[in-house]
Amino acid sequence: MKHKVMVCNRIGRFYHREVKPPPLPLLVASLHCSKFREPVTRRAPRFHSCALGALALLMATAQWGNAATIAFNFESGVGSQLSTLTSSNLWSLGTEGPDFRVTKSTDDATVLRNDFIAGGLTTKFALTGNFLITVHFTHFQFPPAGPDSRALNESVLGVSGNTNSEVFLVLRFRFGANNQIEAFGGAGVPIGVRDSSLSNGRYQIERVGETLTGRFAEGGSEVFTTLGSSGGYVSSQFLVSLNAVQGFNASGVPRSSTALDIAFDNLTIQADGFVVTTPPQIRTASLVGNDLVISGTGGIEGNDYFVLTSVNVDLPFALWGRVATNSFGADGTFSFTNAVALDMPQRFFLI
Repeated sequence: MKHKVMVCNRIGRFYHREVKPPPLPLLVASLHCSKFREPVTRRAPRFHSCALGALALLMATAQWGNAATIAFNFESGVGSQLSTLTSSNLWSLGTEGPDFRVTKSTDDATVLRNDFIAGGLTTKFALTGNFLITVHFTHFQFPPAGPDSRALNESVLGVSGNTNSEVFLVLRFRFGANNQIEAFGGAGVPIGVRDSSLSNGRYQIERVGETLTGRFAEGGSEVFTTLGSSGGYVSSQFLVSLNAVQGFNASGVPRSSTALDIAFDNLTIQADGFVVTTPPQIRTASLVGNDLVISGTGGIEGNDYFVLTSVNVDLPFALWGRVATNSFGADGTFSFTNAVALDMPQRFFLI
């Protein structure tokens, strides 16, 4: 008699815990005695996150229960919890480290002439509750936006909510030959614009209740200057984005077409909670001798996950038994081994 392993989805429930991040009840492996066949894997739905400045489509499949900090130093690359994006083929994204580099050569402005083009990344997880986001930026090449004084070059830290297309940005920009830095939000208007020629520094966005505040710090300084605040942000979830942008500031004016070279580094996100929008996936389930080995990807590196088991797949998660506690490995990978016996009843496993 051999074992049969099946893998199926378990999505749509929340699982909370007091101290550590809860397990991710996303995919269940079913094991029972019968003839062996290859595991069948059904991927949980993936939800596309739109470009910065538009509503992000979010659906929660697992949720952390407590405040935590996630840091990305990009030393070994972007990793599995950040998704790169470009609005044209003009951008080159350096995703292998030691920073996140966004570059573009001079072009003839025939691509999206009267629109914005962007290259950057966005998180595959959303923030809940209050949060504080900080990122370092360096402008290796950030020229005047000409030829028209209304064209724009920008480097941007932004958040986008899942309600009413809520957006808040902190950005350095060249408005023609002008150098400025600002927060942008509320009714889609600049907040606290200042003249600035910073080529190296940090952006920061903080949420307290329904108010978002934008700040910046000069390179090497620990002192942040407040640009401005805007209230009325009621979204329950926010994505984080980093972008280099070129565009226009008046209808009929060509976007900027200059070369850009911008780097982001040391992205730090503190939040009351995190919601995984692209959940971990069980990729393989196989028998090795008398052991069931289940592996997958898509976790947050360093965070704990729990392996639970039950003979009844419909049993409430609180009544499933824990058989292992592990941490997601490099790039969010995971693997666990569980001994099985020929006479054991059917069992289900979940992460």
